[in-house]
Amino acid sequence: MSRIFRCVPLAALLFMSVGCAFLSQEIKPQGQLCMRLGIEFDTDKALIKAQYNSEIAKLGEYMKKFPTTTTAIEGHTDNVGDNEHNMRLSQKRAESVVDYLVKNFGIERSRLSAKGYGATQPITSNSTPEGRRKNRRIDAIVDCVLKQ
Repeated sequence: MSRIFRCVPLAALLFMSVGCAFLSQEIKPQGQLCMRLGIEFDTDKALIKAQYNSEIAKLGEYMKKFPTTTTAIEGHTDNVGDNEHNMRLSQKRAESVVDYLVKNFGIERSRLSAKGYGATQPITSNSTPEGRRKNRRIDAIVDCVLKQ
């Protein structure tokens, strides 16, 4: 299933300072918000560098503020390496973010999922080092549907 919405930087979402219920009304019918976390990875690595901890913290605080949200963490790679390796690597990247949210923010693992997409969903061309750097990323798909 392809998504018809575009990821926005997490900082933009938090700057809006609106509740999740409002967001879910504004973005129907999907009921989801895609946030591009400002996390980039070194080639062939799943390690989250300390410089990105504050970016993940924004998502962690958001999920704590809105405890009915669930989030799918999506890992992506550039096109360096074979497809099977990139799928495993992107899964590891997504899982590293899930683990960070559980460990550092107490988010219940049941509210999080991790999915690796390898190089199947680039946001820019992989023909330059800059493009490949941008494609090694994490997206967070936040489900803002409120439980009744």
